[in-house]
Amino acid sequence: MSGKSFKVRNVSISVADTVEDAKTNFANSLEHQAKVSITARNQFLIGVSGGSLINTLAEEILPKLRTDFKKWKIFFCDERMVPFDHPESTYGLYKEKLLGKFPGLTQETFVPVNTSLSVEEAAKDYESKLRSYFPYEYKDPLPSGQAHFPRFDCLLLGLGPDGHTCSLFPGHPLMKEKTLWVAPIKDSPKPPPERVTLTFPVLHKSRNIILFLTGEGKADIIKRILVDCEKLPGFYINTTEPNCDVIWHLDAGAGSKIPRQKTILESLEPDLETMKDQTPIFPANSKDIAY
Repeated sequence: MSGKSFKVRNVSISVADTVEDAKTNFANSLEHQAKVSITARNQFLIGVSGGSLINTLAEEILPKLRTDFKKWKIFFCDERMVPFDHPESTYGLYKEKLLGKFPGLTQETFVPVNTSLSVEEAAKDYESKLRSYFPYEYKDPLPSGQAHFPRFDCLLLGLGPDGHTCSLFPGHPLMKEKTLWVAPIKDSPKPPPERVTLTFPVLHKSRNIILFLTGEGKADIIKRILVDCEKLPGFYINTTEPNCDVIWHLDAGAGSKIPRQKTILESLEPDLETMKDQTPIFPANSKDIAY
């Protein structure tokens, strides 16, 4: 299997020659992360995104995995505030596509957002659910003013044509959220307007982040983020958090505007070095985060 790959600190960029090769790379990464997590902690706590990723996982990726789905717990990186039976419900679509098709994966595998609540209450409720799965486990108490954030084993993120990820949109105040785990959004530029979303501090505490992007339609926004280093939400996926590995799995179309490796290293690494000084979104006083 050919292609090209780059690594800048904890950020890996893999560009496969074909979509099928990119899917294989994605499946291998996901299987590896599940195996490592289950071996170390007897569980795999994963957050998923919506959109085209749902069908890709259901039809192309999960059937390839050698894993114990009974050990999986699936959370949602964001959710639209619509009923579960609505065609735009992320949980509803995952439930439809996955239940009954993978042994060990049951309704109890999912931790959905309660979309029957108001958007503000739904965000609070989901954060409370997350806290039951990610309790503070350090021996010493947190000093006053420091924040504890959950540590997912893996987050599967998407990337919109405007550079948004989860429901974190360019220029939106939630780009600067530093304390909430789950935030409400009532004015999403992409319908429906009401959503809940994980915040950047939560993304940056994940052990692993994986993006799977294919097709020439993604090439421009990927270039803007990985080559031009535009300060879009997708750029800040590339956290300086040393214990979070970020993997971009692309096919040749999506990676067609990524030039030679030297250019990637010259353009991306300086920004990774100074990102913390350019934006207030990083939780600089968070427990065990080092920059």
